[in-house]
Amino acid sequence: METIPTTPPQVRLLLGERTDTDFKHQVLHAGTGAPLGQVDIRHGVKGQAFPVELNPGIESADLTLGVKLDPPLRIDGIQTVRESPLPWEAAAQNQLRDSTVSAIGWMEGCILEGMRHQGVAASVLKERLCEFVKFYGDAQGLEGTLPAATLARLEPDHPWVDTCLNLWKRHQQPDGSVTEGGRIVAESCLTVAYPLAVLARQRAQPSLAEWAVTQLSACTDALLESNAILLRKGQDGSRIFPNWSRGLGWFLLGHSMTLQELGTASDVTRFEQAVDLALNLQAPDGLWRSFADDPACGPETSGSCAIAAALFRAQERLPHRASDCRKAVTRALEALQLHRTSDGFLGGATQHNCGGEALQRGSYRVIHPYVLGLYFLIPSSEP
Repeated sequence: METIPTTPPQVRLLLGERTDTDFKHQVLHAGTGAPLGQVDIRHGVKGQAFPVELNPGIESADLTLGVKLDPPLRIDGIQTVRESPLPWEAAAQNQLRDSTVSAIGWMEGCILEGMRHQGVAASVLKERLCEFVKFYGDAQGLEGTLPAATLARLEPDHPWVDTCLNLWKRHQQPDGSVTEGGRIVAESCLTVAYPLAVLARQRAQPSLAEWAVTQLSACTDALLESNAILLRKGQDGSRIFPNWSRGLGWFLLGHSMTLQELGTASDVTRFEQAVDLALNLQAPDGLWRSFADDPACGPETSGSCAIAAALFRAQERLPHRASDCRKAVTRALEALQLHRTSDGFLGGATQHNCGGEALQRGSYRVIHPYVLGLYFLIPSSEP
C-alpha cells in the first residue's frame, strides 16, 4: 500500500546573540549530537527566529533537551510553528505584543509604534519601555532613538528622553541638522525628526517643532534626487543605497508622521515629489522590491509596509493625490497577504543592512516582529 509522506513540523530557533557571520549551521540534538537539519543564519540579531530545514525522517525527534549548532551559536529557544486558530490579524497582534524586547533601537521603536496604534494599554507600553531602557542603556546612535517618541507620549520628562535629546544636540551641525559621522541619514527622518515633533507637542516647545522641520529639510536637500531617494550620501558625494526600499520607507514615513504630528501648514512640494517617486516605483505585484528600481530584486515587506503607511498618511497633506495613494496602499495590503505565516508573522523582509548591499540585493529573507509593527501603522483591517 502506498504511504503518504509526512511533512516535518516547522521549527524556528530563537537566536541568543547577535552575529555578523554568514553560515548555514548544522542543527544537532543537544543530547545525542544526532544531526537534525540545518539553519541559514546571516547577520542575525538576538531574539530573531530562524526556520530550520529538518532532515527527512526526524519529524518525531524529541527536542525537549534542546539543540546545538555547528558552527556554535547561542540559542535561546525553539518554536514549533502551529497554525493559529485566530484570524491572521488577531494572531499578528498577539505576536507583536508578546515579542521579545529588541536590542536594536529602531526595531524596538517600530514595534512600540505598532503596538500603540493597535491601542495597547499605556501600562503595557511603559513596562516594555522600562525593560528596553534598562537593557539598552544610553542612546547608541541616531538609529536607536525612535523609542523616544513612544516614551515622550507617556512620560515626556523621562530621563531617557533627555538622553536622546542630548545625543541629537551633540550631533547637531551649525545649520541645525543632526548628522551621523557628518552624513545625513534617511533613518533620521523617523528616528530624530518624528520624536522631536512628538516631544514638541508634549512639552509645548515650538523650538523643538522647528528643529524637526529643519531635520526634514536637511534630509530632503541631501537625499531626494529626481529619480531616487538615498539612504545616505557620503561626504565624498557617494550615493549610498539609492532606492533601497527600507530607506524609502524611513524617508517617507518619517516625513509623513512628523508632518502629521506637527499639524501645521508647510510647503509639501518636495514631499509630493518623494511620494510620486514611491508611487512610480511600486512593482506590478503591489510591493516594493528590495532595491525598488531593480527588477532583478525580489519584493521586500518591511520597506513596503513603511512606504504604504507613509502613503496612507500622505493623503491628508496631498488631497489631490489621495486616490493614487489609496490605490497603492490597497495593492500593497493585498500583496502582503502572500507573505503571512500561519502563526501570525509577516515574512519576506531583508535582514538588517550590516551584511552590505549584496545581502540586500539577494533572495535571503527573514521574519522579525518589527515588520508587524510597521504593518500596523497602516490603518487597515481584514477585507
